[in-house]
Amino acid sequence: MSLVYRAMWQDDRKDLCDVAFAEFKDWVESKYSEQLSIPTSGRTDALVDRNGKCISLDVSVERASNGNEGTLDTLRAVLTEDDEDEVRRQTTLRVWRQARESIDRASDGWIWIDNSVVGEAIDLKTYSPAAPKLTRNLLEKSPNARIDGFPIMPKAQYYQGSAKGEELAHIVSEFDRKLPIVVFAADNTRFEAFGGQGYTFDSIVERASAHVAGIAHIAVVDKAAATAFNLALGDSHGVWDGAFRVYVKGVDPATENDAWRHRYVTADRYMGYRSSAANILGRMLSSMSAVRRPPPSFSRAKALLDESRGDGKNVAELYEILSEDYEKAREEVISLRREVDELREQDMGRIIQMEDLLDEQDRVRSLAEGIQRRLDHAIHTLIHDGVGDAFMEDDTTGEFIPRKVTSAAEAVHQAHLYLSDHLTIHPRALRDAQDMDADNAGSTWAHSAWNAFRALHAYASSLSSGKKKYDFEYWCQSSNHPLTWPTNRLSMHESNKLKSDQSLWKHRYLPVSVEFDPSGCRYMEAHIKIVSTGGPMIPRIYFDVDYGKCKVHIGYFGPHKHMPNTRTN
Repeated sequence: MSLVYRAMWQDDRKDLCDVAFAEFKDWVESKYSEQLSIPTSGRTDALVDRNGKCISLDVSVERASNGNEGTLDTLRAVLTEDDEDEVRRQTTLRVWRQARESIDRASDGWIWIDNSVVGEAIDLKTYSPAAPKLTRNLLEKSPNARIDGFPIMPKAQYYQGSAKGEELAHIVSEFDRKLPIVVFAADNTRFEAFGGQGYTFDSIVERASAHVAGIAHIAVVDKAAATAFNLALGDSHGVWDGAFRVYVKGVDPATENDAWRHRYVTADRYMGYRSSAANILGRMLSSMSAVRRPPPSFSRAKALLDESRGDGKNVAELYEILSEDYEKAREEVISLRREVDELREQDMGRIIQMEDLLDEQDRVRSLAEGIQRRLDHAIHTLIHDGVGDAFMEDDTTGEFIPRKVTSAAEAVHQAHLYLSDHLTIHPRALRDAQDMDADNAGSTWAHSAWNAFRALHAYASSLSSGKKKYDFEYWCQSSNHPLTWPTNRLSMHESNKLKSDQSLWKHRYLPVSVEFDPSGCRYMEAHIKIVSTGGPMIPRIYFDVDYGKCKVHIGYFGPHKHMPNTRTN
């Protein structure tokens, strides 16, 4: 199983094991409408129904104490869930309390919660794990949840005014803090522009806070606090205009390129959906939480549980034999996880560079379009002498069409507004927009998709002005139009092997308007690849052409995973 979430914190309550077990019991029984009863110790299993699905449950509870005075109390409780989709999820709760002799501090307790998952239906690259409600319940009821003196806040903290902004900057730049801090810049104007109906900005923040409970802090700054915050950290590490930023450990504005480590997500990337911010943060922070290591006191708690099973001696001997290898393996895993994080940082750097290149490409395209219009005018003037300055009067082609978009939904919306004369995107064509936008490269993909839509529109427009009908690939190769699409990221046909496999080609029957096809669907092979290679979330655009009406119909715009081929099966 893959560890996707790990929360660990200190809690000094004397009855910590009892409190934690009560919360675990209530959580499981309420989650499954009391279809099973949790024992105080031992194991139980059941087949239960949840939302119409049959789920196999297995629950085990172990408890141990090493004396009447409760010098060391420990608990381990595990919930394993197997659903019909052959996905297994496991939540493990570990609790231990070590009594202290000091009179000013009665105990030293820890709570540790892991979430693991395995199954073919789970794509760990796009999976966004959420904190179990058990975590939130335990944190909200704890009087002193903390990690090495830093409090853990189960809910978002709001910072208003300059003084509070400076206070937050001090917290963010504290090198000894253990958890990432996510800072949202509240901006009503941005939310009015990019937000949707049925939810508020605060509900976005609330959902994000619940999603990352125990593994990150959420902070919200108003404009005055944001100004002071940015002044303290510098613009390179600031946050503004409704965006949010994830500040990992070790913020150092004086270090060159340090800002890349602290991902910045603009308002238009996440405000369009209530859950986008939560999903983005879940993906980003899960790998960071998984590398946390338990404190030294855990080894005693584990040994006590092993001993309570009746095989303490054997376990102790085995532990002594394997401890050295285990430590080496654990260090290697931690090292590999850090390498993965470094590679992700490098990937973010490449994405930023790609966005800069796309901006430059837009500038060049705009220049090329202007030159093309002037060239067309010059040719027209030569053929029809005496036209005069008609070009300057009619120089509006493409003038008001946006050059850039930052989300998949915005790309489709702008296409409906500006390109509908020669381009039709079916209402069911867009799939998993929220998941695509949540990816690190989401805004880059959306920008490229918008360029693809404009290329298809320009192609269809050229069909309407000529007698000869030619396909999109030929137009891209021969037209010299500034909006052509690279043919190395275009396929006009699927392979013969795919077309002979019904389980694959059936996915290419895609929705179109009944004006184009009375059946309401069309088999589509031609597709645009937003990126040549990559994982299952890389977007694809499938299209067909109505040559009679000089119109391109798009039947699919979404992740590659919904269009299986001979390589994925």
